[in-house]
Amino acid sequence: PSGKLPKKFQRPELDQIKALGYNWEDPRDVVDIFEKKLLEVDDNIFKLEKMKNCFSVYRNSYNLISEYKKSTDKSAYKKAHYSEFKAYDMAKKDINYLKKNHSILNDFELESFINSLKEDRDNLYKDLVSYSNNGENKIPEEVLKYVEQLQELIR
Repeated sequence: PSGKLPKKFQRPELDQIKALGYNWEDPRDVVDIFEKKLLEVDDNIFKLEKMKNCFSVYRNSYNLISEYKKSTDKSAYKKAHYSEFKAYDMAKKDINYLKKNHSILNDFELESFINSLKEDRDNLYKDLVSYSNNGENKIPEEVLKYVEQLQELIR
């Protein structure tokens, strides 16, 4: 065989993905691209899940910080409350990250954002499963839209 099918016999998915701005040498690389994107989303969800309690830790550190400011021997106070200061510092770092990268300002916004990422990811998996079971020859619009949204979130 000459190696290339006539355009009318080719499936349109690769052209649709190229239209989104992806490039590859071997069409099998598309699977790697897709898996990397899903992995980025899963990693992002995991990272955000680890930050879930940062707002409450920060709020609950009010007494720690006010006692620290009142203390006469600040170094001794910090040593005595090292783990609480470490948790406070991590919470503060996480809050700054959430504000800067996702404009998240409270527990509710963080929980909503995580839930929306999970829902979108789950819908993508559902769409892909139904796509592969239906035998259609076009990627569902929801999948294409979702891939574009993921690109924006991850940037």
